[in-house]
Amino acid sequence: MGRLARATSLEEILGDYHAKRRGDLLEARSTSNTAVHPLQIVRELEKVVTPDVTMCLDMGTFHIWLARYLLSFRARQMLISNGQQTMGVGLPWAIAASLINPAQKVISVSGDGGFMMSCMELETAVRLKCNIVHLVWVDQQYNMVEMQERKKYGRGSGVDFGPIDFAMFARSCGAQGIAIRSADEIAGALCTAMEAEGPVVISIPVDYSHNHLLMEPLARLGETSAAA
Repeated sequence: MGRLARATSLEEILGDYHAKRRGDLLEARSTSNTAVHPLQIVRELEKVVTPDVTMCLDMGTFHIWLARYLLSFRARQMLISNGQQTMGVGLPWAIAASLINPAQKVISVSGDGGFMMSCMELETAVRLKCNIVHLVWVDQQYNMVEMQERKKYGRGSGVDFGPIDFAMFARSCGAQGIAIRSADEIAGALCTAMEAEGPVVISIPVDYSHNHLLMEPLARLGETSAAA
């Protein structure tokens, strides 16, 4: 009887989670005219992340949004280091995943700060003809560091850097480069990238104004995202 009650409770918890997740994804909107809400990106990614696609996540605030909201379907489909804090690992992991199984499509994701720590390996990906789609979430900041600084000290320090044209950088390495300017362009860019041969880099300006909610319990995240 105890096991049955526990199972029913677990089913209720999972049901509530799936309902709230779906609501958050549908209702997410950016507060910026020049950037997109993280969940607007997740909403489009879930359309292309099928069981045969491997995801390689770098380290940054974006990986919390993806870990909480983007579903995976098999063991080791979504590679993520969590507490290891391995900034710059997304692209090298994607290269390795592509070399292990050249027939699969690999999607890797990083922030602009993390991407710059290993972006030179894009030349390696081009030379080895890796079927990689790499998304760069752009905010010109080491955002996870800034979020933690604000929580602990009330302000950020030493986390900002200037603009970089990541699409142009990709093309200079021999890869395809796509620069997103609005949420409406994400679906088309992902479709183009998933059908392409070889590495593709997609840069997306991201509105991280809701990031402070990631430090709150999950229930609060859903309530405030819906209100926004």
